[in-house]
Amino acid sequence: MTQYGICTQCQSPIPSERLLDQTVVCPACGGTDKSLETKEQLKLSRQLSTFYVVFSVLFLASTIHLLHWDKFSVEVIQLKTQSVLGLSSPSQHLRMADICSARHHHDCTENSLRKLLMSPEHKLDALARLADLQRKRGQDAEAINSYSEYFHNGGQDLEAAYHYARLMGQYGQVEGAKVYFERILESRSDMLQISVTRAYVQLLVDNGELKAAKLLIEGIRKQGGNAGSFMQTEFEEINRALRLAQG
Repeated sequence: MTQYGICTQCQSPIPSERLLDQTVVCPACGGTDKSLETKEQLKLSRQLSTFYVVFSVLFLASTIHLLHWDKFSVEVIQLKTQSVLGLSSPSQHLRMADICSARHHHDCTENSLRKLLMSPEHKLDALARLADLQRKRGQDAEAINSYSEYFHNGGQDLEAAYHYARLMGQYGQVEGAKVYFERILESRSDMLQISVTRAYVQLLVDNGELKAAKLLIEGIRKQGGNAGSFMQTEFEEINRALRLAQG
């Protein structure tokens, strides 16, 4: 070991040129200065520690990504890279929405669908899917707005119309709900649309339109076949309520 050019083992002076060597050797006793070696070891140790930390973080991130996206992991990386670079096409936003939906990542699905709203070719489909997603998530006000925009832009999907009508009925937009229930029934007048008719009758009853509810059921029953006793229990209750109302 050396200290200030003096060998700490034999106290002999160390030539200045030897102090520049990585390992300082005393010419008198052959003693060496290990301090630089220790510094190199510490440096190497820090580098290895940094490497292990970086590797662990990357491994953990990769594992989480794989668990989050499963078989779509590689594809998602490509799609997200394109999105970050601002190079995504509508078809790529659509693909991302499909993947997010398949993995039940609702925020991701909604974000991708909103990006599709900028594409005239995909806007209607995106609005319908967005409204349906919002409805399923309990975001009723947002869903009503999305359904409204969908039909305002020419949407024709009957299932969307059914859910839109039901939502409007729940939030007091009775006249609007009636318009869409009527549209659905008229579009398939040769079919007995049980769910639609029941929901429409319930809307009318809840809003005190008992006569209209009765006429609706009677109209369905005139189709014959199995429709002859359609909503028998509700029909009897409506008639009873009408008789009470008449005194």
